[in-house]
Amino acid sequence: MHFAEHQEINSNQSRVFNLYINGDLWLSNGPLPLDQYPFRITSVISSTSDPPITPDSGGKIQVWINSTGTSNLVPLINAMEIYMVKKHSRQTTDENDGIYAQFQK
Repeated sequence: MHFAEHQEINSNQSRVFNLYINGDLWLSNGPLPLDQYPFRITSVISSTSDPPITPDSGGKIQVWINSTGTSNLVPLINAMEIYMVKKHSRQTTDENDGIYAQFQK
C-alpha cells in the first residue's frame, strides 16, 4: 500500500487511521505523520509480513481502514498492489536458456 498526502494540511488537521487485514490490526495510528512529510510515499505491507497475509475461507483478502479518534480527515490510500506467488512443481527455466546457462559454466 502506498500513502501520500495529496494536499497541504493545516496544523489543526490530521489524517490518522488504523489498517486492518482480514480483521487483524496491521497498522496502528499510521502510516506516518503525513502532515509533516507532504507528498512522501511509503509502502507498509510486503510478502514478508508476519503473520503472512492469506485469503480467508472464501478466498478473499479484506482490507479496511478506520479513522482514529484524533483524526479529523478521512483515511486515504493512494495505491494498493497485490501480488500472489505462484509455486511451480518443476523448474521453469531451461538450464540451457540465455543468461542462466552463462552463469552455470
